[in-house]
Amino acid sequence: TMNPDEGELRPQLLDRFGLSVVLSNQYSIEERIQVVKLREAFDKHPDAFMAEYAEQQQQLKHTIISAQQLISSVVCDDACRQLIAERCEQAQVDGLRADIVWVQAAIAHASLHQNHTVTTHDILAVESLVLNHRRNNHEQGSGPQQHTPDKPPFSRPHDKSNASGQAANSTQQPGESEANSQEGDWGAMSADSHQQSAQSVQPINVNHSLEAFIQPTSNTAQRLSLNRLKGGSRGMRQSTTDSHKVNWFSTLVNNVQRQQWERLYFFKKKQGESVVHLVLLDTSASILHHQGFGKAKGVILQIAKAAYLRREQFALMGFGNQHVETLMGVRRAPKAIERLLDNIEASGGTPLHAALQQAENLQRQLLRQHQQLQFKNTIITDGRVSQLTFNGKLQGEVVVVDVEQSAVKRGKSRQLAELLRGHYVPLLT
Repeated sequence: TMNPDEGELRPQLLDRFGLSVVLSNQYSIEERIQVVKLREAFDKHPDAFMAEYAEQQQQLKHTIISAQQLISSVVCDDACRQLIAERCEQAQVDGLRADIVWVQAAIAHASLHQNHTVTTHDILAVESLVLNHRRNNHEQGSGPQQHTPDKPPFSRPHDKSNASGQAANSTQQPGESEANSQEGDWGAMSADSHQQSAQSVQPINVNHSLEAFIQPTSNTAQRLSLNRLKGGSRGMRQSTTDSHKVNWFSTLVNNVQRQQWERLYFFKKKQGESVVHLVLLDTSASILHHQGFGKAKGVILQIAKAAYLRREQFALMGFGNQHVETLMGVRRAPKAIERLLDNIEASGGTPLHAALQQAENLQRQLLRQHQQLQFKNTIITDGRVSQLTFNGKLQGEVVVVDVEQSAVKRGKSRQLAELLRGHYVPLLT
């Protein structure tokens, strides 16, 4: 565990942890009821409660002892080692520690199940434990994944029945028909179409309005550079006011030659707000025309680079093919993001309303944890949507970047900017 106020752990330190587990505070109604019942049963009769599970505990103990006796003879063949190496490469992990730990974890898993040979099942069962904190491509999903060597690591799901598709469809406005939500967008593919396309990042000329939005001023850059030297973290500057937290190092240094301490020294309060760049990327089929998708990715690349230099937070959502997908969760802006962007694909219609609603929900969740967050929202779209409605509100500044590549703009990007009370920025070609 750690104090998040001290900043994020460096990747070199994170890599030293062999395995990690992602904890979630999200429980179903049934799980909540069951946990409370078990707690009450233990509080009332602890001895009886433990006796009820004594047999299971003993069985688990014997299983572990048997695994310890077997583990030295478990074999991990070259085919399994190659699979581990390939998936480490796909995740863009740094160094070889992940490969070493993964082999050890897979052997332990096989031994636990009394198998003498490591299988693909053992490798995938421990994948998330090894890659959760090492992954640099930010592929979603923390559980075991099916091994599909021929499938690109960032390919998007086609099945409309997946969980994210249900979430998007659940936000459909009253009165919208299913046909409208699937095929009503200009240039959208059929809902049953499985065709997908990816375009590489294209160099762009940034509009001055967009440049002012994503680039720091010289004074800001200078202030942030000083902040780094003074130990500031996550884009927050220090004030001249003392906090209530004693700086014991400064206290000892300043009183070292005195017979008795004259005063305590305190850490300075942090002021300002930690910035989160929330980017919503249109991944519908219509954005593919005239390399519009590649240029949209070019905008994201510039935003991410600017945020990285200022040590700000970054999150990326894609909306297309009738569902909203978190392409990168909220984290410090990455130094390298080109490979992730190159492999994002576009298809289907444009669930803009669902994307805005999901972004609003994410902001509420983050603000409950950190009340001083400042959001910079960038929506990158060609504006080809059948209906433009949103009753919510995005916190912070909003910029709508219109990437429609045509002389006459037929989309609704400008209307979207007005609806969200944001700025409209046409992308220069």
